Amino acid sequence: MEKLYSLFIFFLYFYKCVSLEPGMRILAEVGKKTNLPCDNTQGDIMWLKNGAFLFRFQRGKRFQSHSIDVSRFIPDQSTNAMELDKVQLKDSGTYTCQKDKKTVYTVTLFVFEVSGIPSFNLISSEDLVLKVTFSPEQVPALQVYWMKGDKKIGKDTSVELKNVNLDHSGYYSCHIKIEGADEVKSSKEIKVRGFAPLAIEYLQESKPVILPWRFNFKVRSTQNTNDAKVKGGKITYPSQVVKQLDVTQDTVRWPEERDIKTEDMQNLDIHLSNPKIGDYRMEIDLEMGGRTKKLWGNVCLAGLTVSSFSKQDVSTESSVTLLCQINCLDKNGKLCWQNMNIKHEKCGSPGQINLTEEVNVLPETSGIWTCSVVVNQKTIVSANETLEIKNGFLDLSGYKFWVLIGAGALVLLIIVMIIVIMVARSRRLRRAQKRAWLSQNLNQQKRCKCKGFPPQRLKENI
Repeated sequence: MEKLYSLFIFFLYFYKCVSLEPGMRILAEVGKKTNLPCDNTQGDIMWLKNGAFLFRFQRGKRFQSHSIDVSRFIPDQSTNAMELDKVQLKDSGTYTCQKDKKTVYTVTLFVFEVSGIPSFNLISSEDLVLKVTFSPEQVPALQVYWMKGDKKIGKDTSVELKNVNLDHSGYYSCHIKIEGADEVKSSKEIKVRGFAPLAIEYLQESKPVILPWRFNFKVRSTQNTNDAKVKGGKITYPSQVVKQLDVTQDTVRWPEERDIKTEDMQNLDIHLSNPKIGDYRMEIDLEMGGRTKKLWGNVCLAGLTVSSFSKQDVSTESSVTLLCQINCLDKNGKLCWQNMNIKHEKCGSPGQINLTEEVNVLPETSGIWTCSVVVNQKTIVSANETLEIKNGFLDLSGYKFWVLIGAGALVLLIIVMIIVIMVARSRRLRRAQKRAWLSQNLNQQKRCKCKGFPPQRLKENI
C-alpha cells in the first residue's frame, strides 16, 4: 500500500510539474535577433506569449492581436518558427506554439543586456563598469564570466576597470550560460581616448627639440561631436606656463602655428628653441558625452654630463675617476663608458642614472673617453671627456724630462767650455805678464852695471 501511495505521488508530480510538450530555453541579447522554433508540420499555427494571443495563420491568412505590438514578430510559414527582431527586455517570457489548438512547442525566452558605465567610449583615467542585466531577474543556474582577448578578467554579473588607459581599448566578451540553454557570447568594443605614454627626450648640446604629444584621435578637430573634444591645454616648466593651447570653433593649435597638415591632426607636438633640462608638464582638458576630464603627464628632457676628478695631478700611474650622469633614463636604457684606444667598454645596469669608471692613467689609457646612452642596443646621445697627462719633473716617461736633461747637459758643456777658455786665457795672461816682467828686468840689467850678474845667462833663462 505504501508503495502504491508513493507511485501515485510521483505520477501526480510528473503530471503537474513536468511538461510533456517539447520546449527549450533561449538567451537573447537586447537589440539583436532571435529565432523561436516550432514544429514544421502542416496545419493552422498560433503563437501565444505568457498565454496571451499574438497571432495565428489560418488557411494562409494572418490574424494578429491588436492589444500587443507584434510588428517585430516575424513568422516563417515554411517552418512555423518565429523570428523576433530588435529584442527588448520586455520580450522575455514563455512563448507557446499551437497547432489546431494543441500546444506543440514551448520556448522560454531570457533577455539580457550588456552595458558600460559610464559609457563604452571613455576618456583615459576614467573608471569603467561592465554589467549584464537580465529579464526576468531570476535566471536558473546562471554562470557569467568576462574575457578580454584570451584573458579572463572576471566571473560575476559585473566587472570594474579602474583608471583606464589606451591599453584598455579593444573588444570585451561576456559569456553567459544558464541551465537548459546554450552558452551565448556578447562582444563589446571599448574605446579609450587620450594620449600615448610620454617618453623621455634626450638633449644634445642644447639644440632645439620637439616634445612629442600624440593622441589616438583627431585632437586638433573640434567638429566631431561623437568623439572627444579639447576644451583647453598648456605646457608648464616647472610651474611657469611655457605655452597655452589656442582652442577655436574650427581647430586646436599652438599660438605660433599657422598651417596644420592632415597627418598632424592626431598630435600636439611642441617645438622648443631653447630647451632646459628637467620635467615639462603637459595638461589637456577633454570632454566626451557631457563628461570632462583633465589629463596630464610629464616629459623629461634628459641632459647627459661627464666629468673627471683625481686627488692629485693627472700623471702617469695616477688614478682618475670618470663620472657620467643623467637626470632621467628609460627603464631599459643604460650608460656606457668607452675608450677606443684600448677597446674598453663598461656599461651600467638598465635605468641606472650615473656610472663611474676608475682609470689607471697610462699613455695608452689617456685621450678621449666617451659616455653614451644606449637604449635597445642603439646609441641615443653621447658626451666626451679627455684625459691629459701632466708630466712631473721626475717622470721618466715624459718627453719634457728628456728635453730638460738635454738642455742641462748642453748648459753644463757650455759652462765647462767657458771655464776651460777662461783658464787657458788666464794662463796666457800670466805667461805674458811674466815675460813682460823678465823683459823689463833684462832691460834694467843692461842699463846698470851689476856685479857678478851675467846678462847672457839672464837672456837664456828668458
